Amino acid sequence: MTEPAPKIVDWASLPADIEVRSLWTTLHDADLVACVSSRLERTIRLSFDLSHLVEGEGELPCEVLLRDVTSARATVSVPWPGECGNTKGLSRAEESRVIAEYQAKWREESLGWDDFEAAINGGSLWTLDAELATGPGSQALKLEGTLEREGHEDRYGGVTIAFASFEITVEGATTTLDAFDRLGAAHWEAFRAGRRALRDSTEPES
Repeated sequence: MTEPAPKIVDWASLPADIEVRSLWTTLHDADLVACVSSRLERTIRLSFDLSHLVEGEGELPCEVLLRDVTSARATVSVPWPGECGNTKGLSRAEESRVIAEYQAKWREESLGWDDFEAAINGGSLWTLDAELATGPGSQALKLEGTLEREGHEDRYGGVTIAFASFEITVEGATTTLDAFDRLGAAHWEAFRAGRRALRDSTEPES
């Protein structure tokens, strides 16, 4: 009896039973500052700046090496050429509604991978969300954020990459995905603790 072909994990047609893991904890607010792919070696190397996890002016370089890449796609959100409604004098809720109605008319367009790499290597992607889908023999990474380039209007963009395996290094040392998650978890716990301390210090005494 012929063995069934393994499911290919790809965001374009993600199987319903594939596990999806959020990478928001560590990659939210990270800057993707370089993207280098090799079609010959079938790899993509993503370089992140995780300095948002470090107090003060410290740096925290991170690289994610994706191996045996089978697809790489990039999209960018293009504004509707019409005008946004007048928001002058509106309440915050009404202003948000008008802006949301305008942004709903924007169009997602494909961006050539070479163009995406050139844009990243000449700017950065301010990462706002990240997810990893894992199957028995393949995986897929999804990144979304603001594509920031000097001399160009910032645009919201997304990246999806399908691959077989990956390796994460932080400050040159290989790390596990769980340890990678803990980097961000410690940051956000400290952030929440600071917010609680600030709130407690400004509350009036009874």
